[in-house]
Amino acid sequence: MVRLGLKSKHANQGFTLLEVMLAVAVFAAAASILLMAGSGTLQKVQLLEEKTLAVQVAENYLSELRWTKKKQSGNTEKEIKFADREWLVKSVIKTTENKGILRVEIAVERKLSWREDEPYQLATLVAFMEADAT
Repeated sequence: MVRLGLKSKHANQGFTLLEVMLAVAVFAAAASILLMAGSGTLQKVQLLEEKTLAVQVAENYLSELRWTKKKQSGNTEKEIKFADREWLVKSVIKTTENKGILRVEIAVERKLSWREDEPYQLATLVAFMEADAT
């Protein structure tokens, strides 16, 4: 008796070793691509957080300068601790053509964990403020 269209009992036993190895290779490639994309996104989120905090540091430092009684032209560098991080704040105060108005440039830098070289400038703030009334 001949059976047409029917496979033997042993044909549907499972996957071959080659099929399993190919599936594992495809899964490994897809997982590594997703892992790389995820780590890049995480690094961007961390940088965005650092930049946001750096802007707050710059604005706080500008507020300190505005409340200082003796405002003088010149360059200063100051280390500030904010949000459990160390920040380097550089400021340049210049006179302007308008008497009684000073131009203030504030740069906020910080060493980042993934950048082992020089500190990375995260924020720059330019503002104008009233000079000392004399």
